[in-house]
Amino acid sequence: MYIYEEGSYELKNDKLVTQFENENEYLEIDFILKESDKDFREYSVEISDSKFEIEDSKHVSNLRGIYEKLQHSHFEFIER
Repeated sequence: MYIYEEGSYELKNDKLVTQFENENEYLEIDFILKESDKDFREYSVEISDSKFEIEDSKHVSNLRGIYEKLQHSHFEFIER
């Protein structure tokens, strides 16, 4: 799953908060970081919270599909 929007993130202890925003939508995803049991990955993550807002539902949504798939997705972060 890829997000093609500008975003920001903030790391607080073991929580990674990501935010994506465009002119019509806002998506925030909070991840809890855990050490990965895979040799080639640094962290495994679980979603602890998510929030999606849309101003005008008549416009095409770029972030709604991602929001709807969050609970059925697995995420791994690879440190570069």
